[in-house]
Amino acid sequence: MVVSYKSEFGGELGNYLNGKGSPCSVCGTLRRYLLNKYAKGYDKLCTGHNMDDEAQAIIMNFLKPNIETMTKTGYKSGITYNDIFVQRVKPFYFIKEKEIVTYAHLNNIPMGFDECPHAVYSYRAKIRDLLNEYEAKYPGTKENIIDFFLSIREKIKHLIKERDINLCNYCGEPAKGEVCNTCKIVRTHSNFINLSTKK
Repeated sequence: MVVSYKSEFGGELGNYLNGKGSPCSVCGTLRRYLLNKYAKGYDKLCTGHNMDDEAQAIIMNFLKPNIETMTKTGYKSGITYNDIFVQRVKPFYFIKEKEIVTYAHLNNIPMGFDECPHAVYSYRAKIRDLLNEYEAKYPGTKENIIDFFLSIREKIKHLIKERDINLCNYCGEPAKGEVCNTCKIVRTHSNFINLSTKK
């Protein structure tokens, strides 16, 4: 199954950026919404996140700082105490992106490794370049970040209290308040598709 932003929301990612905010934040919100929505009925959802992705996320959450998001990351991520979410698992969590690309090429596995055209404007891209520089000078940097994070993850979980999850007034998907972040993004544009599933 292939689901696009255009078919689901009425516009491509660029339509929802307007030069404001991080493209990764907008894309991440819309992407997680679709992944959870279309994974309903399944026990787990496997994603292609690798060691590079995760090391970047850990450093980003540390620098912001965003402890709540950090506690939800890992090889099993997301909110696990509420069944309205489908738990995400990451089979490539301990594998570097370069190793995955190399394996795919050597085994003639057709995969797209094109960079997002909006990546150049993202905070993540700067962290990615920084970590790549450190990895080149100090091999094992990314693995060390992952190992350190996993060693403290359970110890910091108690800092975040579990809270009730609401359902969005418009689309019925999970939300922190009355309206989910996806509907906030989509409904601010004139070409939005009505996501409402409620009568």
